[in-house]
Amino acid sequence: MQILNILTISALLLESCNSLRAMSDLYRNSEIYDILQKAKSGEDLDMKETEILFRTKEIQLLGYMADNVRKEVSGNNVSYISNLILNYTNTCIVKCKFCAFYRKVGSSEGYLLDKEMIGRRAERAWRELGVTQILIQGGVNPNLPIEYYEGAFLEIKARTKGVAIHGLSTSEIEYISKKERMSIKEVLERLQKAGLDSVPGAGGEILVDSVRKKLGRNLSLTDGWLNVMEEAHKLGIRTSSTMVYGHIETPEDKAKHLILIRDLQKKTGGFMAFIPWNMEIENTEMFKEGLVTRRAGGVELLRSVAVARLVFQHSIKNIQTGWLTNGIPLAQLALTYGANDWGGTIFEEEVIPATGKEVGNLQAQTIVESVNAMGRPVVERDNFYSIIRNFN
Repeated sequence: MQILNILTISALLLESCNSLRAMSDLYRNSEIYDILQKAKSGEDLDMKETEILFRTKEIQLLGYMADNVRKEVSGNNVSYISNLILNYTNTCIVKCKFCAFYRKVGSSEGYLLDKEMIGRRAERAWRELGVTQILIQGGVNPNLPIEYYEGAFLEIKARTKGVAIHGLSTSEIEYISKKERMSIKEVLERLQKAGLDSVPGAGGEILVDSVRKKLGRNLSLTDGWLNVMEEAHKLGIRTSSTMVYGHIETPEDKAKHLILIRDLQKKTGGFMAFIPWNMEIENTEMFKEGLVTRRAGGVELLRSVAVARLVFQHSIKNIQTGWLTNGIPLAQLALTYGANDWGGTIFEEEVIPATGKEVGNLQAQTIVESVNAMGRPVVERDNFYSIIRNFN
């Protein structure tokens, strides 16, 4: 995997600014000066201001200000977690047009792991790889009762010690609720009792119903995602938030998405992190239909990280680099645009490779080397973003 060194990165970042003084001059003369000043003072940006930042071409200034806010909010440490992604099934009835991973019910390519297989994978990852988190997600499989998930979580906990379960998407939780005729609260309470520690932000995509319907997200609309997250927060279950960009969304849609997340965070305080990642288009229905013809570039990752940092400020302190879909060099650059968390190590992930994109495994040593190349201190964290090991 390619790793940029600090000199290369500095050259890239300052190619049009020969000095900090030049950057300062650009800042004062910028068309987004007033918005950046508002963010710098700690005031909340509104919808229109956020949309303007998603449209501006002054990406370096966004990064400059976002990085300053990051220093104040999160400090200089870059965190990561030792993580195993465990995709327990690819059978799904949602049929998202941006997903190349799912298979229809009855497909010969569909699979399902039983609780013993899940437990063995988790135990091996814990013993041999030292993982502290199992990220378990799959498709919305209509054949699975809530007891399946309870059994899988209990099996993981029985075979490992101190490993957190970061589990399921809002879509999976919503479907379990409908299938079992239980409230979202009841489902979460049972899963929590079985060992669920936190909920990832998957299923968020873009929190605008007109966009979600075009993406094939009819099963889980905006209110559904927000409701699952709010109910989880009320039960003391911390969660992440996400955004998938690079398809049919507009700057206005992305602005609405961030503001909705910030509003819920102000109400509950339950979001631990925000993770932006771009849609991988190959082998997806949207690509085959010509709705999306090219993947979003690196600039959009940097913009998404920076705007999120300026919108969330102190409300959500951890913003990830988006390395999984954008690679290590861009993740390194994202650390200078407001990101403070690398995300996790990767073993056995299957969703992104289904698009044809090679991901491979990413081990802790590579993360440490990548962050060190940026001149930033590295720490290993647990599921709740508490430091468990310091490399400095």
